[in-house]
Amino acid sequence: MKNIALFLVFIISLVTNVAQSAELISVGDKGRLITDSFFGLHIRYGTTKTPWPLVGFHSWRVITPETEWRGLQPSENKWNFTHLDKAVELGSKNNVEILLTLGQTPTWAASRPGEVVHNGAGASSEPLRLSDWENYIRTVARRYKGKIKYYELWNEPYFREIDPYRAIPGFTGYATQMVELGRIAKQVLHEEDPDAVLISPGFGAGFAGVPRIEQWFKSGGGDVTQALAYHFYLRPPERMGKLYSMLRDITVKYGYPNMPIFNTESGYYVQNPERPVAPKYPGSDYVFAKVLTPEEVGAYMIRAHLITAAAGLDRFYWYSWDILDMGLTRSYGNVHTTGSLAYGTMLNWLRNSVIKECATENDKTWICHLRRNGASAYVVWNIQGDEDFTIPAYMNVGEMETITSRVSQLNGKKIPIGISPILLRAKGVPWLPLAGKQ
Repeated sequence: MKNIALFLVFIISLVTNVAQSAELISVGDKGRLITDSFFGLHIRYGTTKTPWPLVGFHSWRVITPETEWRGLQPSENKWNFTHLDKAVELGSKNNVEILLTLGQTPTWAASRPGEVVHNGAGASSEPLRLSDWENYIRTVARRYKGKIKYYELWNEPYFREIDPYRAIPGFTGYATQMVELGRIAKQVLHEEDPDAVLISPGFGAGFAGVPRIEQWFKSGGGDVTQALAYHFYLRPPERMGKLYSMLRDITVKYGYPNMPIFNTESGYYVQNPERPVAPKYPGSDYVFAKVLTPEEVGAYMIRAHLITAAAGLDRFYWYSWDILDMGLTRSYGNVHTTGSLAYGTMLNWLRNSVIKECATENDKTWICHLRRNGASAYVVWNIQGDEDFTIPAYMNVGEMETITSRVSQLNGKKIPIGISPILLRAKGVPWLPLAGKQ
């Protein structure tokens, strides 16, 4: 009996482990239409060195030292709009929407000017006088009325209610103080530009930042912002599905079940001889514990977009197009890599497609089901590396396309797959490539 009991425990354990490794990510039976607004980018040097990307993305998150408060108003009576004017001009010229990240207090306005972080003395503190903050928001909103629609309240705040105090880039005050800044910003934006949308601070990052979201809503943050912004820094990207679910559970808990959720920053270290970078905490699952090749970052980028689109994420801003140690390109956007080619491929695969679900039975091989214009296509990959994949009969496919848009015919029912997603589609029925924006 003892042996039988042990055997039953083993079987139950085995079944439980298999069940835990299976995962289905979907918003429901009808799936989700991936519209153009889903796709956003960071172009760090877009107003200086980087030529405009050829890929047809929808929104540009503008966040640089020159366009934050400390750069726009370096002294109380001096303003410098050179870079932000240029960004807005480029956005308008290329039919790309601007999301501007607010905050980063100038030293002269800081409540803690002696608090030195690499962003600048006092940059992470709340302003000493709320009237200075109100004047800043009003000046920007009035200047860019009808030109900037989305404003992100701050970048990566920590809150003293739950975070041990440290002088860090971001925000070093209390959640209640950030909510008050949001209240003022929302009121001023409404007065100056009723079409403007204020979203929450861009909270970081991974699972560690989730308690800050709780504190934000506990402090009344849901009443002052119209969308939740978060930074989905996770490796491998399949973990983003769980993170999205956690964030959605919080919005539901505090009475905002339909609040849009934006991923305003995600990316990875990338190998680049122009700026070598060392991994942090190698051997762990920390997002920067591995430096990816351009091929790997292209694979991760597409997988991240697929997983979060299937989960229901409203927007995804990739970080970044041109940062030397995290870019899809090299030489400030002048040299393309597999990463930048993959971004264009991803747009062709996903834009205006309905993503039905992404699923895995073993947490190794993933399959995402897409539909467009009455046709189906499937994206498959294996997170652990090379493996033979037997194509199920229900797929009815005859061609495959790689992340660099190379198309080949399928011969037989088995194909090699790996960490880079492959699109499987019907033979002779192209998965309509979309040139530019739709």
